[in-house]
Amino acid sequence: MSEPEVVEADSNFNTVKLFLIGRICICHHEPEQDSGKTPSYTALFLNARHNRELGSRKHRPLMTAPFRRMDNHAAEEAELSFCNIDGHASGMWKIKGYDLGFKGLKRPASEVPDVKLDTIADLNLIYEKVDKDAKWLTSKELLDQPDPRRHGVATRLSLAGFDKIVACSAFDGDGRRLTFLPGNTEMTIEGGVLCIGKFKKGVPGPFLEGPAFNGRSRMKYSFDGEGDLTLTMSNLCTCAGHIVEVPAETGDGDDAFFSHDDGEFRVYYDLLAKPPAKDKRPIPCRPGGVGAGNVAECYDTGRIRIGG
Repeated sequence: MSEPEVVEADSNFNTVKLFLIGRICICHHEPEQDSGKTPSYTALFLNARHNRELGSRKHRPLMTAPFRRMDNHAAEEAELSFCNIDGHASGMWKIKGYDLGFKGLKRPASEVPDVKLDTIADLNLIYEKVDKDAKWLTSKELLDQPDPRRHGVATRLSLAGFDKIVACSAFDGDGRRLTFLPGNTEMTIEGGVLCIGKFKKGVPGPFLEGPAFNGRSRMKYSFDGEGDLTLTMSNLCTCAGHIVEVPAETGDGDDAFFSHDDGEFRVYYDLLAKPPAKDKRPIPCRPGGVGAGNVAECYDTGRIRIGG
């Protein structure tokens, strides 16, 4: 995954970079002016099988982190471990079913970060072309409820405390010009999101914590303060990284043909107040006909703006 941002050096602070990839919706909440709330950004990891009629494959919310930066308690709870070519060991942890956030970051949680997500699929704009009167779920359902699983949210991650939230390329060839059908909305899309924050040097680093949606347990993983930290959180299925043949589909307009780029993109529309039928859910498509090429599925994140 490429990094689009150069982080300014700060002699008193380390940098944490969090990559988000897969079926994750960045939810921008703009509260009413008299509500007393501040704008916020939250990553919603979607349950791709919440709506069985879509036929989506199972996705797994996971965190990847270096073992050397975590305590023994965290290491014991890892699902698996692996080693890169430099001999550095990392682990993967299940994060499904939790309401999480990072503590110990420099930026006050009440401050709005610098956000550049123009090349992340804008779900409000895309679906407006299909139904201009459609309503999305609000903060009441998606952010305020202790357990949002009934709305198809598998994991919730507050992005409070990060300085920057920006789009980034998820794989080679990203920055694709796609047409979302139905609706015929064109956008240039990058698949991933990079969150950048800072934490103080020489003291215990940031920690990830939060309760389970069912209230029966609490997750807390600590990271040390010895240098910069890179983490990944993903929500992918087992097709991720595989090259797949894409079927052709007739598009809007005379003699226009398109190929599906990502059929499971349909799961994002479960966040509508009245989720539409499968054939009314716009998915990203590429110009071309039969044999137009191969694509890797399931990487693309999305974004919505909600009220409430």
